[in-house]
Amino acid sequence: MLYFFIINRSEETSSESVFRVLVWAALFTIPTAIVEHLLAATVYKETFQESMFSSFLMIAPVEEFFKLLAVWVGAYRRSDFRSPMDGLTFGVTAALGFVAVENALYILRNGPATVWLRLFYATPGHILFSVLWGYSLGMARFAPSGEFFIVLRGFLQIGR
Repeated sequence: MLYFFIINRSEETSSESVFRVLVWAALFTIPTAIVEHLLAATVYKETFQESMFSSFLMIAPVEEFFKLLAVWVGAYRRSDFRSPMDGLTFGVTAALGFVAVENALYILRNGPATVWLRLFYATPGHILFSVLWGYSLGMARFAPSGEFFIVLRGFLQIGR
């Protein structure tokens, strides 16, 4: 996250908004878990193909939606969302708030050794996907029209 603050230093991003997005993202792990439970979405399936289907077509969209919602609720319409780069900053912030709670729950459930696995795959994955839609959210915020479709393309990870 520090990297995105450094590259975004031309416009000061409010630490209050960053904190607000972080908290919303952490709180949105609750409805995420509920939706994933209702969908019976888990990475622990009987076959590799079932695990991949569940991970990428059920779990990932639900988690990315709630992280995006955290940015939408916490910062999107506020005056300190000043540039498209703020979309990246807030996207990363949402990813880190979300993955912090998720990592803590995995550690409680599976033990401290879990942190090493999650450190190298889950945490960077959350950040990477959030940067993609975060950029589109930043672009949409300042677009003269088509805001919804710009955000949707970023959420679906579809290029221009």
